[in-house]
Amino acid sequence: MTKAIYNIIRFMTIVLVGINSISLIAQSYYLRVFIMVFASFLFLANVNLYEKKVKSVSPSLIFYVIVCFFNMTFCPFIYTNEKLDELRAQRPETSVTPNDHFEIYAIVSIVLSILIFIYLKTRKEEESGDVKPLYTSSTNDYAVLLSTIVLAGIGLVMNSPSFVPICVAPMTYFVASYFANRRHGNIAMFVGFVICFGYMVINALGDRFQLLQYVFPLLLFFIIYLSNNKKVKPSHVYILFIIGVLLIELYGVVSEVYKLNHGYGMSISLSDVFNNKDVLFKYMENQIYRIFEIWTPLGGTIIELVQENGYYYGLTFIKSIAPRLGLEYVNLATINAQFIGATYAQPGLVAEGYANFGIIGAIVNLGIIFVLMEYCYRKYLKEKTPYMLLFAIVPFSKIILDGGSLNDAIFNIIFVFITIFFIKILPIDNRQVALNKSLAKSI
Repeated sequence: MTKAIYNIIRFMTIVLVGINSISLIAQSYYLRVFIMVFASFLFLANVNLYEKKVKSVSPSLIFYVIVCFFNMTFCPFIYTNEKLDELRAQRPETSVTPNDHFEIYAIVSIVLSILIFIYLKTRKEEESGDVKPLYTSSTNDYAVLLSTIVLAGIGLVMNSPSFVPICVAPMTYFVASYFANRRHGNIAMFVGFVICFGYMVINALGDRFQLLQYVFPLLLFFIIYLSNNKKVKPSHVYILFIIGVLLIELYGVVSEVYKLNHGYGMSISLSDVFNNKDVLFKYMENQIYRIFEIWTPLGGTIIELVQENGYYYGLTFIKSIAPRLGLEYVNLATINAQFIGATYAQPGLVAEGYANFGIIGAIVNLGIIFVLMEYCYRKYLKEKTPYMLLFAIVPFSKIILDGGSLNDAIFNIIFVFITIFFIKILPIDNRQVALNKSLAKSI
């Protein structure tokens, strides 16, 4: 149930803020504690308003919880000088570890939370956030199958890492349609899923980051689907949450071993890791760092870079077409990676916005994503079509997954447009869609 998800969010926030407040007070970081508690109070107020007004677990709520609060608010507060010193000691001498810049994150977080609070206060209450049944027909499925074939062909011809996630949208469509539309499958749905799955195996199976771009939208769908399903008991949600955390940690341990063995030529056995408590806990801690904490040092590097050299004034948002306009090509992920000796290091939405227009840019950057997510989800609640569900989930999944950027959302929106293009140009059996809507209202 939805209430169980909100209870988990509140419980985690209160416990984590309490534990870290005690730790920060012991280190005499009184100002950080005061600001963190105030920011957390605003956060919980918004969570309560979400529960009252939205009445469902929406992608914008997940974005606000994971990205806006835990990644961009909570973690910068706990990155004290002592913790940064520990991080510097673990990194190579050539690597750069910046300051935390918690004051920038604090201003962005508090202003954004106040704006969201005002928005939620003025927003009308939704009747229901139930994700089923979806209004569709078999013609939709064949249209998306056609788009899948076209997209897979484009991806194979382009042969570029940028086009690896090109089949994420149709794969999400087929899975969502099957599970949310009373499990009425057909040959188009089956063939389309097989093509998408095969494309994913060929292009993304050996790359954990690309693979997650396929898995995470499906995970988001199931979170929304299960949490908003009235037949799911709260106890089931709590159990699924615990299982989910354990699976995420297990994936972190396995991916860590894979990275060390294939990326650094080591020969570490999984059985040895699980038999060594210290190593196991270290790898699990690394997974938490990769999901939440990493954005503080990665974002800090870019913040310090622009404080020294000046803002980019929007160049990072048009990096793909900038050279054609005679402008500089600026890729923050590539620039950031050079400071830590990596090939790719996304700095996060706060740092991306700050790099272009300072604190105002950071607030607007997060705000644009939030507004887009809210718009797409509310459109889905009105139309209840699978392709509107795609607009609500797919464009923003990578942002929630790895900090992302505004360009990631735009890039995935294009893929969704291509996916539903064939639905729009092919004749739809409107009688079947109307029948589905009529049946839905009678349930």
